[in-house]
Amino acid sequence: MEIINNRYRIIRKLGEGGMGSVYLVEDSSENNKKIALKTIKADKQVLPALERFKSEFKSLTELHHPNLAEVYDFGVVRKSASEKEDEYFFTLEYVEGKDLFEATENLSYDELYELIVQVCRALEYVHLRGVLHNDLKPENILVKTLDKGKYLAKLMDFGLAEEKPTAGKIKGTAHYLAPEIASGKPSTRLTDLYSLGVVLYQVATRKLLFEGKTLIEILKNHIEQEPVPPQRVKPNVPDSLQTVILKLLSKNPESRYQSANEIIEAINVLAHKDFQIDSQDAEQSCLLSGKLIGRQKEISLFQEHIQKLLKDKTGGFLLIRGESGIGKTRLLNEFKYQIQLNKVNFFSGKSSYEGGTPYQPIREILRQIFPLFPSESIKKYSWILQKLIPESFSTEQEPEKIRLNPDQEKLKLFDGVTQLLLEFSESSPAGFSFDDLQLADQATLELLSYISRNIKTYPALLLGTYQPKDLEAEKGSNFFENEIRELKAEGLLTEIHLEAFEVQEIEELLRSRLGIEALPSAFSQKLKELTGGNPFFVQEVMKDIIEKKSISRKDLYWSLEKFDFTELQIPRTLKGVLSERVKQFEPDLLCIAQTLSVFNRAVEIGFLQKALPKQPEEFLSGLDSLQKMEILKAEKENGTELYFFTNAQIREVIYEQMEPELKLEMHRTIGLLLEDLYSSNRREHPEELAYHFNNSGDKKKALSYSLLAGRRSKKIYANNEACKFFENALPLLEQKRNHKAGSRVYQNLIELYQRMGQFDLAIQKFEEWEKTTANPGKKANAFEKIGMVYEKKGEFDLALEHLSKGIGYLQSNEDSQEMARLYYDSGFVHSRKGEFDQARQFYEKALDILKDKTDHISLKEIGKLLNATGVVHWYQGKYDQAIEYYTKCIEIFQKIKDEQEVSYPYNNLGNISFDRGNIDQAIEYYQKSLALREKIGDINAMAGSYNNLGNAYYKKGNYSEGLRNYKRSASIYTRIGARSSVIIPLSNIANISLEQADYSSALEYNQKCMEMSEKVGALWNLSINAHNQGCIYQFLNALDDAIECAHKSYSLKCKLKDTFGKAGTFTLLADIYRIKGEWFKSERYLQKAIKIYQELKSKSGEAEALKSWAELNLETGNYALAFELLKNALRLAEESQDVALILYSLLVLGKGKLKARISNWNLENFSWEEIEKDLKTALDKAESLQKPESQWEISAILGDLYQAQRKYTSATKFYKKSVNVLREIYAKVPEEFRSSYLSEPKKMQLRKEITFLKEELKTQSKALAGVN
Repeated sequence: MEIINNRYRIIRKLGEGGMGSVYLVEDSSENNKKIALKTIKADKQVLPALERFKSEFKSLTELHHPNLAEVYDFGVVRKSASEKEDEYFFTLEYVEGKDLFEATENLSYDELYELIVQVCRALEYVHLRGVLHNDLKPENILVKTLDKGKYLAKLMDFGLAEEKPTAGKIKGTAHYLAPEIASGKPSTRLTDLYSLGVVLYQVATRKLLFEGKTLIEILKNHIEQEPVPPQRVKPNVPDSLQTVILKLLSKNPESRYQSANEIIEAINVLAHKDFQIDSQDAEQSCLLSGKLIGRQKEISLFQEHIQKLLKDKTGGFLLIRGESGIGKTRLLNEFKYQIQLNKVNFFSGKSSYEGGTPYQPIREILRQIFPLFPSESIKKYSWILQKLIPESFSTEQEPEKIRLNPDQEKLKLFDGVTQLLLEFSESSPAGFSFDDLQLADQATLELLSYISRNIKTYPALLLGTYQPKDLEAEKGSNFFENEIRELKAEGLLTEIHLEAFEVQEIEELLRSRLGIEALPSAFSQKLKELTGGNPFFVQEVMKDIIEKKSISRKDLYWSLEKFDFTELQIPRTLKGVLSERVKQFEPDLLCIAQTLSVFNRAVEIGFLQKALPKQPEEFLSGLDSLQKMEILKAEKENGTELYFFTNAQIREVIYEQMEPELKLEMHRTIGLLLEDLYSSNRREHPEELAYHFNNSGDKKKALSYSLLAGRRSKKIYANNEACKFFENALPLLEQKRNHKAGSRVYQNLIELYQRMGQFDLAIQKFEEWEKTTANPGKKANAFEKIGMVYEKKGEFDLALEHLSKGIGYLQSNEDSQEMARLYYDSGFVHSRKGEFDQARQFYEKALDILKDKTDHISLKEIGKLLNATGVVHWYQGKYDQAIEYYTKCIEIFQKIKDEQEVSYPYNNLGNISFDRGNIDQAIEYYQKSLALREKIGDINAMAGSYNNLGNAYYKKGNYSEGLRNYKRSASIYTRIGARSSVIIPLSNIANISLEQADYSSALEYNQKCMEMSEKVGALWNLSINAHNQGCIYQFLNALDDAIECAHKSYSLKCKLKDTFGKAGTFTLLADIYRIKGEWFKSERYLQKAIKIYQELKSKSGEAEALKSWAELNLETGNYALAFELLKNALRLAEESQDVALILYSLLVLGKGKLKARISNWNLENFSWEEIEKDLKTALDKAESLQKPESQWEISAILGDLYQAQRKYTSATKFYKKSVNVLREIYAKVPEEFRSSYLSEPKKMQLRKEITFLKEELKTQSKALAGVN
C-alpha cells in the first residue's frame, strides 16, 4: 500500500473532486491513528487555488466545535528529485459516517430535526467568528452513528471559506448557490443559510431544488424560479419543516432567517421542540476557539525566525515562558501551523510528569522521525536508536568497539542525537517542539541545551514552553534557568515572555471567543482585577458564568445581563477556581478524574475503567461529561481512545485534594495492573512502576523497581534521575538491613554526585555509607571514592587524608588491586599539588603490586600508571624519562587494543616534542592521537588535539593552519558546552590576532576569555589570559596596564605552582621595563626567567629570554654581550623550530649590527652589505609569516641603513613602506590606545629619522640649486 512521507499509510480513497482527493490514512507517528488526509492536485497548486487550500487549513485551526471536524497537520508530499511539483496536504479528523443525504434516508423527522439543529449550531459558531462556509451541500455534512441510536453531524470542507466576501466571484456548487451570488453579489451568512435551505429541501424531498442542463440554466432558476413546496413533491413532509425550508429559500435575503439560531428557535416553535440554542459542550467549546489574541509581537518575532530558517538556513531556539494559563501552548500551536504552512516539517514531544522515562520528549520526536529516515542513516545512528527507542528498532545493533568513560559516553550520546536531528533537518528543514519543559527531567534539559548550541548554522528550529516554579528545583529548573541565561548571552536562545492581558485584550478575547457585542459597565476591568489578565483564568471564570446561566444568547451575538461578580463568589486565584470546580464534581466524575490523576499520564479507556476503585453507573457518559467540562481530552491511538487532562494544573488540584489513604490504595492498584500489562516487559518500564509503588506503601516492589530504574537511568546517563531512584531505594534497603545492596547504592550515588559536580552531596553519602559498613575492603573503597571527590573539589590535603585512611584499611591485603588503585589516586593528588617526587613514589608502589599481573584490567591499570609517571617526569622537565614511560605505556595499550587510552601517551609525546622544539615530530604525534580519538568518538579529547595541533602550527608560523585548528577546537568545545575548555583555543585565536597586529580582535577575544575564566573559576586559564592581555598592552604601549596584567598573571601562577608560566611572565615584565627605560629591573627579571628555562630545559623559552636580554644590552651599548646572547638565542630558536622566535632574533641582530656599525664598533665584522643582506632576509620572513609589526620595524631599520649610507632614494622607499604598514596596523588599533601606540619609542624614532631625511633632502636640493 502507498505510504505518504513514510508516515501516512493510505487505507482507501474517501472521495475525489475537481481540486483534489481525500484519503483515509493511518498515522504511524501517532500509533497508527486513523485520520483523513486531504490533498490538492498538482495542476491546481497555483494561486488562488493553493491559497484557498491553505486558508481552509488555517480557518479550521481556529475553529473548535463539537459539530466541526478537528484539523491536525499541514504538509508537503515529498517527491523524488525528478518530480518538480510539490503536492500539498493537510490532515484532519476522520468522521466515520455517511453524508447527510444518505444518512437521513430512513430517519424519522424527529431525528432529522436533531441533525438540522446540530448543523445550525455549527453554522452559528462559524458565522459569529466571521467565517462563511460558501459550499454547503449534503456531501459536506457527515453523520456519525453514536451509541443508543444517537447521531452526530459534522460540518466539513471549508475549502471555499472566507472572512471577507468578494463581489463578482462565484463560490460554491451551482445547485446550492443563493440567487444573490448567482447575480454576482458577495456572499454573506444569509447565502450560507440559503444553501442550507437547498440541502434541507433535497433531504426532505429526496430531489434537488432546481435542475438544469447547463450551469447558466441552474443559476438562472435560482434567480427567477420560485421553489415547488416540499409537500407537493413528498406529501408527508411536516408543515413545520416545509415552513422552515421555504423561508430559507426566499429570494430576498432579508426575508430569510437572519441567523442559524433563528432556525433553531423556529423549529422549537413550529415543531413543538425544546432544543437548546447551544448545547453545554458547544458553549464550552466557544471558549477554547477563535483567533489568537494579543500576541502579534510574538508572532512577528516567530516569523522572523521562520524567514531565517527558510532563506538563510539558520536555526535557533525560541522559548515561550510564562505562568500557568498564560497561553504558552496556544501560542506554540499557532507556531506549529505557521511552520507547516511554510512547508517545514514539525515534530513534537511532551515532557512527562513524575514517573516518565528520561529523555521522554526526545524519544517521542525520534519515534516520529524514525519512519522518515533513510535506511543508511538508521544504520549510522543505530546505537542511539537502540538506547532511546529500542521498541521502534528491530535491526541488530553493531557492537561498539570501545566504551569510553561515562562522561565521554554521555557526550557521545548527546552529540549523536544532535547530529541525527541536524542531518535530518539538512535534508528537510524542521521544527522541533517541546511543551511543558518545567516538567522535563534534567537529562532532557541537558540534551536540549546541547542541541541548541549546535543548530545555529542548520535549518532547524527548537520551540519550547516553560513555566518557572520555585518548587521546581528538584526537576532541574535551577539548572535550566542557568542554561537559559547562558544561551541567551551567547545569542543561541530567544525568550518570549508572555504577559497577562490588559483590559482591551480581554474585551477582544471575549468578542472573538463568545461574540459578545456589548459589555456591562466596567465588566472587563473587573474581570482583569479578578483574573490578573490570565487568559485561562478568564476562560474559567466565563465558564462559571455560563454554567450559572448568568449569560444568555440573543440574536447573533452574546450579551451579558446585569452582572455582579460577588454573586458568584469566585476565588481570587486560578488554582482556587479550579479547586472549587473540582469540589462540585458528582461522585462518579470525581472518581474518574482522581484515578486519571494518579496515573499521571494518558490512559487507554479500558485500562482506566479497570483501575477505578468503584465502578460508576455510567462510566462512558461520565467521561463524556468530563470532556464537555474541558477537564479531560481524548485522542485516538491504534483505534483506542486515550484520555488525559487538558491542563497540568487541573491534574495537580485533583491529586492534591485526594485523601492520603485513597492515594496509597490507587497507586498500588494501578501498579499491580501495570505489572500485569507489561508482564515480561516490566524491565522496560521501571520508572513508571517505581513511581506507583513508591507512592503505594509496597516497600518490596518500590525497592525492586527503584533500583532497576536507577540502573537504567544511569546506563543512559540520566544522572539526576538515577540519583532520585537510588535515593528512594536507600531507606528501603536500610529497613531490610541489606548492607551489601546498600553499599552498591552508596557507591552509585557517590559516583553520580561526583560526576554531576555535587561534591557536598557525595561527601554526605560517604559519611552515611561509612557508618553502615564494618568490612575493611568496603571501608577502603568508600575512602578511595570520597578521596577523589575531595580532589575534584580542589581540597587536596583532605583527599590525601581520606586516601591514606583507605590504605590503612587494606594493610592486611597489601598486594590487592584495590591497594594499587589507592596508590594510583594518591600519586595523582600529589601531582596535582605539584609534589612530583611523592607522586612518583606512589605510582611506583602501585606498579610494584601490578607488575606480574597479565589480565586485561591489570594491564590497563599498568598502562595508565606508566602514562601518569611519564606526566610527572614531564612536569619536572625530565623529558627522556618521560619518553621512556610513554613508550612502554603505548606498547601495553596496543597489546590490549585499547585505542582510547593509547591516544593519551601519543598526545603526551607530542607535548614533549613541542617543548623541545621538534615541532614536526609534535605534529606527527598529535595527529596520531587525533586519529584515534576521532575513530572512537572521544569528542572532548578531539577538541584538545585540535588545540595542540593549532599550537604546533602557530609555532611553525603557519598561522592559517593554526587558526583553522584553533577554530575547530573552539567549535567543539562550544558545541558541547565546555565553557572552561573553550577559553583555551579562544585565547590562542587572540594570540594569532596579536601576531598579525589585529589589536582590536586580540583585545576582544582575550577580554572575552578573561571574563569567561573568571566566571567559571578557571584560574589556570585566567593566568594565561592575564599574561596575554599584558602582551597586548605592551604592543599598544599601555605599559602601566601591561604591568598590572603581568602581576595578576604572576600571582595566579604562583598560586597554581606554574613554574614554566612564571618564567614567561618574568620575560614579559623584563620587556615592559626595558621599554620604560628601567634596565636594572628588566635584567633582574630576565635572569630569573633564564634560570627557570634552563632548569626545565625549555629551548624556546630560554631563546625568548636571551633575545630580550640581548636587546637590553644593545640599548645600553654592551655590544659584545648582546651579540653573544643573540648567537645563543638564534641557536636555541633554530633547534626548537620556533620560526617566529628566529625572526625576532634576526630582527634584533640586524638592528644591533647597524647600531654597532654606526657607533663604529667592530667595523671590520659588520659591513653595510652584510647588514643589508641580514635585514632583507628578516623582512622576507616577516612578510611570509604575515607579521606586520616586524615588517614595519625591519623596513624602518633598512631605511636607517640606507640613510646612514646617504642612499636617500632607497631610504625613502623603505621608510614609506614602513609607514604604510604602520597605517594598516593603526586602523586596527582601538581608539583609546592610538595615542599611546604612536608614542612608543621605536615609532617616535622612526618619525625622527623621517624628519631628518626630509631635512637632508631639502639641503641637498638647495645645494643643487646653487650649482645651477
